[in-house]
Amino acid sequence: MGGTNLDNVAAAVARAGHLRGEPAPFLAEARDGERFLEELYGARPQIRIDAWRIENGYLDAAQWHFFASSRSGKIGASKGVLDALDGAGIGYTIHLPV
Repeated sequence: MGGTNLDNVAAAVARAGHLRGEPAPFLAEARDGERFLEELYGARPQIRIDAWRIENGYLDAAQWHFFASSRSGKIGASKGVLDALDGAGIGYTIHLPV
């Protein structure tokens, strides 16, 4: 998306897959979540894994949380990642910095 493009953030938050709610209790630090996803799986393989776990009854649902990156200054996820989450039926929340 982009660090300061509020139009992109507003468009991402308005998408049907965006869910409002409390953040997940694990990986509460944005850096930890980014590092975990980038180094261990990458986003798209993890989306496929989460979708498989839901389809096969290992999870009732999944929800991804996106925070502003202290490293890149970007907010949220790329359009491709959001499209993949939408396609897999996985909800997501974009947390704006306060």
